Amino acid sequence: DLIKVGFHSEDGSGGPVFVKFTDPPQYRIGFCISDWVTFTNMPVEDIRVWTITKTATSLALVCNGVEIFNYLFSTSTYTNCVSKWSGDMVTIKFMTIDYTDDIDNASDKYRAKPTVCTGLPESWTGVTNRNSVPGI
Repeated sequence: DLIKVGFHSEDGSGGPVFVKFTDPPQYRIGFCISDWVTFTNMPVEDIRVWTITKTATSLALVCNGVEIFNYLFSTSTYTNCVSKWSGDMVTIKFMTIDYTDDIDNASDKYRAKPTVCTGLPESWTGVTNRNSVPGI
């Protein structure tokens, strides 16, 4: 079984992340790591909840609360790894349709991290009409 998640920026940068459930499980990061890398600390539970976090400098994978890897793009031997992955990603897709054999057949569900509201500016307190919001 395989998880394949594609990250895409507005300019087409980004790439796929692969997790292959072989014995032992392995991963790969498109445009950064071409060979399969074996996980050294994979949780053993049958049900796994994955969290993928991408910043401008790294890609981290957490499984059931355990950080599996935190890959720094600058450590890649591939010259386009940083340029492909450092930008803002506008879409994330589980790649279940492909013209190759490496499609995602292991993902059951996806949930985006909820957006947290930190509150309204004090000057907006009690405002009920958009037209009366200061600064708009």
